[in-house]
Amino acid sequence: MPEMDGLELLARIRGDLATRNIPVVFITGLAGGIDAQIQAYDLGADDVVSKPVHQKLLLSSIRRSLYRAHLLRSN
Repeated sequence: MPEMDGLELLARIRGDLATRNIPVVFITGLAGGIDAQIQAYDLGADDVVSKPVHQKLLLSSIRRSLYRAHLLRSN
């Protein structure tokens, strides 16, 4: 994203009433590792996945976030 980084985007999503309840799985490849993950959680990420992304882990994270948001029914 040329005009902002992912953390700024996350802050904007959580700061807007129209988007604050959308589940966000934050994928990071940022240098700083754990500090970037902590900052993402502090800004309201539902989960954080680090690159390189493992497909099964990412899908599990998305499913959990959707269940928590009640957007996906268990069945």
